[in-house]
Amino acid sequence: MRYYSRDGLTFDVDDSGPEGADLVVLLHGWPQDRTAWDKVTPLLTTTGVRVIAPDLRGYSPGARPGNHLDYEITEMVADVVALLDEVGAEQAHIVGHDWGGALARAIAARAPERVATLTVLSTPSPSAMAKGVRSGDQLKHSWYMALFALPVLPVLFFRLFAQQILEKIGMPRERAAHDARRLKSPGAAEGTFARYRAALSPTLIWRKRRAKGVPAAACTAGSSPPPSSGAARTRPLPRCRRTTRSSSCVGEPATGPSWRSPASCTPGTG
Repeated sequence: MRYYSRDGLTFDVDDSGPEGADLVVLLHGWPQDRTAWDKVTPLLTTTGVRVIAPDLRGYSPGARPGNHLDYEITEMVADVVALLDEVGAEQAHIVGHDWGGALARAIAARAPERVATLTVLSTPSPSAMAKGVRSGDQLKHSWYMALFALPVLPVLFFRLFAQQILEKIGMPRERAAHDARRLKSPGAAEGTFARYRAALSPTLIWRKRRAKGVPAAACTAGSSPPPSSGAARTRPLPRCRRTTRSSSCVGEPATGPSWRSPASCTPGTG
């Protein structure tokens, strides 16, 4: 399979390994695409599993809605669930890095019956992120999120200086060149920053508060509203722990601006 569709959007994917085998879904972070997992995929397929790495909403050329409100997390969860439906998989091992890690946690919370195992790289839990903002120094490390949520400035800035910035934050030159070229293509930069705009959107925060009856103070950047009554009955997320299995699933070094939290868990630690 090279692509799948949902609600008029088309998502490009890399699909490796035998059909019918246990499925591993790899979710990339910002500002990368599915090729960020190219070195990891062969290591997984040698164990006999099927591996699918999709370009997420905003990154795949055929899946870039123009309105940032269409990048709400529930839509992105539905995109991945549609992928599982497309290949006929009841469950998958979900692996996510950076924004892909945040999406992986959301899938486990909203569709736990579709998650066999959850592996999150370089992304703290929402509660750990919120704690870091309230009582730690996380806020000074996350200021860039407010900048990325602006409607025009980050797009123009990255079109001009993408490679220099990506190399500065630690991305290898060849990888930085790949992502910089993609960010300069029509609609690409807007799509990658739309997730930040959605995460900090007053409109979406208000909608969540109205739908779930959450007090305004509970809906803050870096945290998630409490689940609905239906979601509250789902099983809790697995605790993060070090295991040989999860520690071996390591891709390229984290390349985005760092997430830091005293309670965060990264491969090989914990």
